[in-house]
Amino acid sequence: PSYPFAAIAPLLKEGDLVFGNLECPISDQGTPVQKKYTFRAHPSAIDALAASGINVVSLANNHILDYGTIALEDTLALLEKHDVAYAGAGHNEEEAREGAFFEINGIKTAILAYSGVFVGTYPAWRAGPEKAGALYYCDREQFIADIEGVCRRADVVIVSLHFGDEYTHRVSDEQREIARLAVDSGADLILGHHSHTPQGIEIYRDRPIIYSLGNFLFYPFSRAICNETYILRARIGRGGVESINLLPVLLGDSQPYPATGREAARLQELLGGLLDELGTPWEQDGETLTVLPGPR
Repeated sequence: PSYPFAAIAPLLKEGDLVFGNLECPISDQGTPVQKKYTFRAHPSAIDALAASGINVVSLANNHILDYGTIALEDTLALLEKHDVAYAGAGHNEEEAREGAFFEINGIKTAILAYSGVFVGTYPAWRAGPEKAGALYYCDREQFIADIEGVCRRADVVIVSLHFGDEYTHRVSDEQREIARLAVDSGADLILGHHSHTPQGIEIYRDRPIIYSLGNFLFYPFSRAICNETYILRARIGRGGVESINLLPVLLGDSQPYPATGREAARLQELLGGLLDELGTPWEQDGETLTVLPGPR
């Protein structure tokens, strides 16, 4: 269990709130659904996750119900047992919409999570009044109401979005539309994923939209752009995100590690170019890139 995060856990444990997208159920039960790729992790994988420093995950993605509700419910139970918070799915719709809440250094922080609509997964995977499942942002009115409601209870609201196109650095029109809608509804930080690649960061109404965090702990891809990623470090105050720092990371052999030397320089150039494409100012700070959202 110590192998996957061996090179990166010390960095993750520096964070107060450490987020990741959990792209599979953790279970030894269930039957695979009829789709091209079905993911499931053995229950022993929870030991690696719990020891990694990650303390909150999004479950709103296009693989969390690959083995049905029984595997999802196993996942919820394991996360709860090991004190890993979750958002974007639940034993029922009410729980899924609750999200995850933290109070860190006196700052009340909430995390909500939603998935895009992918062929074959919606509405069958949608959480119901008495049905375990995930959340989707296709109901725009409910999406807005969820964020506005949480804003009344928290100082800072983070929204996780599983959206966009796979295997590309390009940000789609739908990504821009839904991410900006989340900010317009009160979100302070958007954390995107699904493309398996890093994508750019937009500062919209002084709020950062991270369109894709890229892969992190994943099997090595044949596509090189899927093995390049970063750790996002965000300094958060009561008024929202104060600064952003990107640390280049490579996936390794299912063991992500911080890039150094020429590898770091290559990833800095890549990440800087993605920021430039969205008009986001940045500066190099050693082996990291720093983005300043600006005054609130």
